[in-house]
Amino acid sequence: MMTNRHPSCRLPLLAALFAMTLALPALAQTDAATAAADSYDDCVALIDSDPARALDYAQQMEKQTGGIAAIHCKGLALAAIGRHEEAGEVLYDLAERIPFADGTARAEVYAQAADDFMQSDNHDMTRLAIDGAIEQDPAESDYRLTRARLRALDKDWTGVRDDLSEALAENPNLVSALTLRATANRLLGYPKAAIVDADHAVEFSPHNLDALLERGRVRSALGNIAGARTDWEDLVRYAQKTGRSSDPAVDLAKSYLAEVPSTATP
Repeated sequence: MMTNRHPSCRLPLLAALFAMTLALPALAQTDAATAAADSYDDCVALIDSDPARALDYAQQMEKQTGGIAAIHCKGLALAAIGRHEEAGEVLYDLAERIPFADGTARAEVYAQAADDFMQSDNHDMTRLAIDGAIEQDPAESDYRLTRARLRALDKDWTGVRDDLSEALAENPNLVSALTLRATANRLLGYPKAAIVDADHAVEFSPHNLDALLERGRVRSALGNIAGARTDWEDLVRYAQKTGRSSDPAVDLAKSYLAEVPSTATP
């Protein structure tokens, strides 16, 4: 559901901010900044290959300096080893207190925290974190999409549609946003609006299983049973050809195909 921004997402600004947090004489700032950047790079480089070692490295950095670069690497390392609740707490706290950070950097850390809270099923903190990301960087379509997916879990389809409209204003070809907004409009009782998004989603990504699944649903809601069957049959065929037969969309498409034409809406 979430866009996974871990583990090797490096925020270059953090290494510079690390130096700003050091209580060192002015003449030492350049050397401190260089050392901080090098240590941060080394720490993040370990995450993909040995996240447990990266966590140890980050914790040692934190003990020595207390800097935000060390804390950020610790959060990424915790995520990489699957300790998502802890990672979310570390990253959310960091986002709340990064000194001198611009909105883009702070938003990305909030979004990383949201990813981890979502993966630990802590939806309340996911919502707080992604709200923080949007507040800091409202033009980033990925954050709007994340919040829309969270709202979909709560069946807040009006909220889903509103967030996705913002996301699509920034990125009109975002297939996942088009597909989900089609779902929202269909469930809100606006299938004619839904088919516009569903058609665009399939046009941009003809083999996208979720887009085909949803367009079939919308076509069915509009009474176009033949069109719905075509989408679901294509979905199953594409999935089989590309080794995606275990995708949840396949089972749903097969169940819908078994039902039509006896029922118009899946």
